[in-house]
Amino acid sequence: MPHKTFVEVRSASTGTHPPDGIHRQVSALARATSGDTTLMPGRSVSPPSRGGVPCLSLPRVLALVGGLGLIAAFFMPWFSAQNLLLSGQFLHQFLANPGDLRRFLPGSSGSAAEAQMLRALVDLFPVCGAVATLAALVGGLTPWRSPANLVLGLAGVVPLVGWAGGITRLPPGANAEVGLWLIATSSVAVLAGLVLDVALTRRATAAA
Repeated sequence: MPHKTFVEVRSASTGTHPPDGIHRQVSALARATSGDTTLMPGRSVSPPSRGGVPCLSLPRVLALVGGLGLIAAFFMPWFSAQNLLLSGQFLHQFLANPGDLRRFLPGSSGSAAEAQMLRALVDLFPVCGAVATLAALVGGLTPWRSPANLVLGLAGVVPLVGWAGGITRLPPGANAEVGLWLIATSSVAVLAGLVLDVALTRRATAAA
């Protein structure tokens, strides 16, 4: 049944037409009460969606893959020494006992403080991977894009700097394995995804 306002009914009964200004105001009120929100324009803060389900942009997916790669690298071989393949998970357990540190690092002091520092460096990579993964999702699926971008940038820079410093401290005769190269590649992927996402967002804003 068509929605008629009081003014429209009264006009029909009297055969007169209300002024245009009153007619527009009444029509706006009728639309508002009937659930039509087309009169309330404004830029939506919701992320793009398909079929009502939020989705990530391709740069965000790249950053997300980089974060997951940092987590996966923890369980992969980092370097080979004395015919052994040592993963990040093994180093985490091995560095819990400082007495064994001198076997792999002859120039090391073997102190508990140095062992704990190296262990923290080992654990830094999967932690940054988890933070990068969460920041990529939060920045792509929620309105909190700016703080998430800041966290995502830190989660990409910190492991890259740690990798650059740690790869120079490998034991004598050790060879870098796939885990270390995956750390570097994943860190670059996180930063590249962030840079591309920010650049595309600024271009879309300027075009609008």
